[in-house]
Parts: sequence; structure tokens; C-alpha cells
Amino acid sequence: MSTMDVESFSKSKTMELPRNVVVGHDALLQVGEVCHSLKLGRRALIVADETTMKIAGKTVETQLGTRKVKAQTYLIPDATWEEVRGAEERIRKGEIDFALGVGGGRSIDVAKCASFNAGVPFLSVPTAASHDGVVSSRASIMKKGEKVSFGATVGPRCRGARTFAVSSYSAPKGWTVRITPRILRVRPGATGDITLAEGADSNDFVAWHNPQASAYTSSPLFYRDRIYVVNDNGILTVLDGRTGDRLYRARVGGGGFTFSSSPWAYGGRVFFLSEDGETFVAREGAAYEEVGRNPLEEMTLASPAIAGDSLYLRTQTKLYRLTSGSS
Repeated sequence: MSTMDVESFSKSKTMELPRNVVVGHDALLQVGEVCHSLKLGRRALIVADETTMKIAGKTVETQLGTRKVKAQTYLIPDATWEEVRGAEERIRKGEIDFALGVGGGRSIDVAKCASFNAGVPFLSVPTAASHDGVVSSRASIMKKGEKVSFGATVGPRCRGARTFAVSSYSAPKGWTVRITPRILRVRPGATGDITLAEGADSNDFVAWHNPQASAYTSSPLFYRDRIYVVNDNGILTVLDGRTGDRLYRARVGGGGFTFSSSPWAYGGRVFFLSEDGETFVAREGAAYEEVGRNPLEEMTLASPAIAGDSLYLRTQTKLYRLTSGSS
């Protein structure tokens, strides 16, 4: 038996543990309650195949109905890129709030990938004890005749090698798993335990909370009574700062960009700096309207700093100072 050289061992893996795990007899009957407690919304898409729809999908649909969630079904023959695009289109056109993968790896991978692309929450409801997606940050999809592994979770991204924090999990039959971040508006002067009671939307200290609008890396921006939250996959969610209601959701730059830095605003414009070093300029308002782009052409992960009349931007190798004055 050899002894491991601890000093030279440098491998590491980061996992974000699930917020909710339900396991045990008749756990499948709790899907509706789990979705209700997480406040995922009123419109769901169930992705399954014909067999798993009969085995578990119908039960999931019924349980969602008990919580007044209207579910659409999307039956797939296999986990192909065409099926992913089909599910994604249904999510967008149907204004679906969240998706569920019911069955084995194929259904779960299609639902996982489609929900990631569309920027909606995902729940895994496996029907096979052998399914190992509980620690998987990937989705295995057939594309152009070849099986391709796609990143399908929300997590920090680095150029070259990528590190993922798992945000969707699979488990044996009857398990229901989901991580859902949230944003709260806390009233000034709040003290002590301000935790919301189960099922409550507010209390004496919390004016409102929204469980579907919280970025993984960047901080939210409050500007002119609106809250701008951009996730690392480029999904922008804008809330009414007074009520917490969602005003709109859009993909910054049209898609294909990732974000670590926090947005900022000035003069009726909101700025989003991507990890590729490109700043997207959007007009402040009730809908996403891009009015400009400014490339730095280098990886940028840090949030900008504002001091006086100057804006400081740090890329991988450079520090920029931008100012409108002559100083």
C-alpha cells in the first residue's frame, strides 16, 4: 500500500448542497407542497417519456394541481438537442415558471438543460435508484449524432477550466430536490429573528420576498425604484422595488455571455460587464432595451468601483480609470 503525497495533492471539488430533499414512502405525493413552499410559480412543464409519465408523471401533475399549478407535459423519445430546444421553446412561449424532469437520465437531462437555457428553476424527480445525477453539473445530450456533455447548472465560470457549483440534483425514486435563492426587502430598524414563517410572504420586518430573483455571484442593483438582478448565465430579472413583483426577464446581450461582476447605473442607463470584458448598456425602463456595447477584450470578473467622478474597471491584466472630467 502506497502513501499519498498530501503536499502535492491539489485536486478539489466544490458542491452546493440542496435546499430541499424529500425522501421516503409516498414522497412523490409531496411534490406539490414542495413547489408551493418554494413559491416557484403557477405554470410548470413536466418533461418525461411515455413510460415514466405513466409511472410518476401523472402523479406529479395531480399533485401540482392540488396547489393550483397548471402543468403542461412534454414527452420525449430521447435526450437530443432537438428535444432540448423543443422544451426550451415551450418554456418561453408558455411563460413557464419552472420545469420538472420526471424519469431517468434522459428526461432529467433534457429538462435540466432546457430550464438552464431558459433561465427558470428546475426540479428533479427521478424514478430510477441508479440515477447518479445528485452530484452532476452536466447534461448528456445527443447533438449531430454524438453524445455531448453540456454544463447545465448555475455556478462560477472561469475561462479554460470551468468550476461548477451544483444547483440541481437527482436522486432515487420519490426524492424531490431543489435549490432556490431568494431576495428580500427588509424594513429599516429590523432587529432579532426576522425569519419568515413557513408559507408567509412578509412579516413585521420583511416587506416582501421573491424566491426567483437572486444572483449567484453578483449583487443586485437598486435604481429608480427597480431592482436589477443578473445571474451568472446572463439572465436578467427586474423587480418592482416597492412590491417585489417581477417586471420582466431577459437575457443580457441576447445570450452566450456569463457575468460575475455586479451591475451599475448612471444617467438613465444600466451597465452589465460580462466575464469576456464586454459592457452591455441598457436603457432604464419597463423592458430590456440595449443601446450600446463597450468591449475591453479581456476576461473581467471583478465588479467596478466608483469614486468621485471616476469609474475603475479591472480586467485580468489591466486597471482602467474612466472619467467624464479632465482630472
